[in-house]
Amino acid sequence: MASSVTLASTTIEQQLIELVTRIQVLENNTANNPDGQNFVTGSANYDTGVFSGTFNIPFTVSVDGSGNPIINATAYLSD
Repeated sequence: MASSVTLASTTIEQQLIELVTRIQVLENNTANNPDGQNFVTGSANYDTGVFSGTFNIPFTVSVDGSGNPIINATAYLSD
């Protein structure tokens, strides 16, 4: 499991770009991603000034004592 990070960006939009970029760096490193998973993609179009991407994060669902669903992302990256 990769550790949580403190983002340096000051807007939510920039934080999204920063987070996608950080995840892509981890995904591209076999030490952090030994199974070669590629769940997050992102790209910058410098002609249009638009950053776009997709994500597919695996998760599990359990139910708490009150019957409420608990959704937990499945860790696939490591430090």
